[in-house]
Formats: sequence, structure tokens, C-alpha cells
Amino acid sequence: VAGLALVAPAPLRAVAGLRSARGGARVSIEAGPTASRALYDAPSLVDELSLSVFEESRLPGPAFGPEFLSPHALEERLGTSTPPVELPGESGRWTFRLYTRRGT
Repeated sequence: VAGLALVAPAPLRAVAGLRSARGGARVSIEAGPTASRALYDAPSLVDELSLSVFEESRLPGPAFGPEFLSPHALEERLGTSTPPVELPGESGRWTFRLYTRRGT
């Protein structure tokens, strides 16, 4: 966004800055659990979450990070999700869910 200068912004500052610069417009981000976890703490800036989960016991290669929020914690913050859609991939089985915060 032109005119928005943040040096190594924290996720909360980045989203708040983009919303302010765009007059409250929706901001779409793609980030893993480490980078996005703070966005779900109160007051949450997340209105919608498209969650993809690798369902195998081990991730391929070095792609391993901390656990994200539990399904219960996500439902407390955003409400119930759509039913999971399961898809096989070359690396293993994935599920996809969409959470939309009530009232948005």
C-alpha cells in the first residue's frame, strides 16, 4: 500500500495499519501459525479463516511449526466452521475448513 511504511511489522500492527490506510477495508493475509497466532488474541482482527490442515502424522521435510489454535479455541473466537473437505495430495491427506466470525 502506497504511503504505508512499517519496518518488520508485527502482524497486529500490519493488519491495523492496512485497515487504517484503506478505511477499514478487509485485509487478506496468508501466513503460518507462528506469524498469525497473535491476530487471534482479543481483540481479534480476524473475521474469516480458511484453514488447511495436513492430517498425516509427520510433515514432509523441514516444514514443521508450533501447534495453531485448537478447534475449540477457534470456535470460541470465530464460531463453527464449514464441514471439513478432505483432499489427498502428493504429500498426504489435507483437510480444509472455513470459519467466519458471527456478525460479519
